[in-house]
Amino acid sequence: KKSGGKNPAGRLWRVVSHALPVAMLSIVFCSLASAQTSVYHPFPDSNVSWCILTGCLDGSCNGDYGYLVDQLIGDTIVDGMVYHKVQEAYFPSSNNNCCTPPIGLGSGYLREDTANKKVYWRGEITGQDTLLYDFSLQVGDTLNGLMGSCLIPWVVQTIDSTIVGSDYHKRINFDADTCNGFSIIEGIGSTQGLTNCPNPPFEMATILQCVTVAEELVYSLVCGSALNPCEDLSNSISMP
Repeated sequence: KKSGGKNPAGRLWRVVSHALPVAMLSIVFCSLASAQTSVYHPFPDSNVSWCILTGCLDGSCNGDYGYLVDQLIGDTIVDGMVYHKVQEAYFPSSNNNCCTPPIGLGSGYLREDTANKKVYWRGEITGQDTLLYDFSLQVGDTLNGLMGSCLIPWVVQTIDSTIVGSDYHKRINFDADTCNGFSIIEGIGSTQGLTNCPNPPFEMATILQCVTVAEELVYSLVCGSALNPCEDLSNSISMP
């Protein structure tokens, strides 16, 4: 500091001193998110509804769309292991008789191996476990199991987290576009539906609109908005 002059470090220190609390808070939040995603978050075990928008297009007509709703309707024991019973229903929202919107695997049974971070599906007809989700995948791994047997192969691009309820859950992304692309989320399933094939959005697509637990919204579409208020739809319909 020259005689009669200003301290050139004064402004810099004021900027740094104001920036420090923000930086420290960012570190704290990042650490909390990392700590939450390092712990496995299992699927809810009761009172869960997945609401999935499904639609198709055809060059000669206006297309058709509707909603798939998957619900857990209780537990059962098969071969000494506990399964969650899943009931699926389709609710059409158009009647153009243009095309058939894609559906999931229908009704069946879920079993979760929390120790190995895997979820298995047992169909009503097949009568055997098949891998549905593998949340132990790392960047560069290829999607396996039922979803890996769909039309195209998917490779893990990035791994991050997304908010579910009040916690951050691990999200495995198979597309560079984490806004509209295909991902799987611990405790939620696929961003294209609980048991739906991850198809690229060309003439047909399914999109997970929301997940509710005990009629409370815990997850909703990350980008964009549903055609209908998702929580209202999933709470107002009655399962057959």
